[in-house]
Formats: sequence, structure tokens, C-alpha cells
Amino acid sequence: MSERLSTSAWIFLATAYAAGTGGAGVGEISRVADGINHAVPTHRELQFSFKALLERGLLSKTGARYSLTGEGRRLLEGARAQSDTVLGVWEALSGELPDAPSARRADQ
Repeated sequence: MSERLSTSAWIFLATAYAAGTGGAGVGEISRVADGINHAVPTHRELQFSFKALLERGLLSKTGARYSLTGEGRRLLEGARAQSDTVLGVWEALSGELPDAPSARRADQ
């Protein structure tokens, strides 16, 4: 894959799939992220991504559960309009979201 994939996009996508119409805890998000990328996100990757996504208003946190905001759902739908594959959606989101330090991605 030629384009660098963003860790925050990976965590955002995992949160979207894990949360569905409700919310998801870190364990659920990590398991879904592993399914997407065949790698368990590190604590640092999760912390960076959650912080960036919360600050941008794409995720909300209630207690220990994360979910997409309205803006987050719009961003996801825009990415889904560009591709019908998980990797393609991740790629589309990567252009919109920052990368975390020491990220491990499927393209490496």
C-alpha cells in the first residue's frame, strides 16, 4: 500500500464498528482494531488517538465508553462513500486524521 495509514483513523474505525449505535469500552475497541489491522493497539496509540478524536469532536466519552458524535458519523459516511472495503475506508479516513507516534500498520 502506497499511502500511509493513520493510527487515529484505525482507532476511529475500530470505535465505529465496536460501538455500533451505542458505546464501546477500550477492550472492545482493541479487539476490533486487532481484527482490522492484525495488531493490538498499544496504550500510547490508543491514548493519542482518543485524545485527538475527542478534541476534534469526532468521538464522545460517557463513563468508560466511547461512541461517534454526529460529526464523526458524517466523516465515516464520507469515507464509506469512497470505498466499500474496510481497508479503503481506513485509507479515506487517514487523509483526515492525524497519525500517532510509533504506530504499527498493516502496510508496513
